[in-house]
Amino acid sequence: MLGSVLGGIINNKIGRKWTLLTVAVPFAASWFWMALSEDVLNITLGRFFTGVCSGTFTVTVPIYIAEISPVAIRGTLGALTQLMVTFGIFMTAVLGLVFETKQ
Repeated sequence: MLGSVLGGIINNKIGRKWTLLTVAVPFAASWFWMALSEDVLNITLGRFFTGVCSGTFTVTVPIYIAEISPVAIRGTLGALTQLMVTFGIFMTAVLGLVFETKQ
């Protein structure tokens, strides 16, 4: 929820395009942080920051797509955005089953 609120504020201050470009940097850094983490605290902090960035992207991307897309395909692009997010979540679950580790 923090990311969506933060995304709305940043969108109004610097615009959609610059919000996406600006938030991409801490988003990538958070993934590297998690990849290099050796303890639960750092993984948790990395996940927190990726969540904030994801919330910002979730607010910004549909608005940006609606602003730059031609009227004839605007609805399709908006729907495909949500469909691809849902498909990504589904594929993550499938890959989790495939690469499940036994402990």
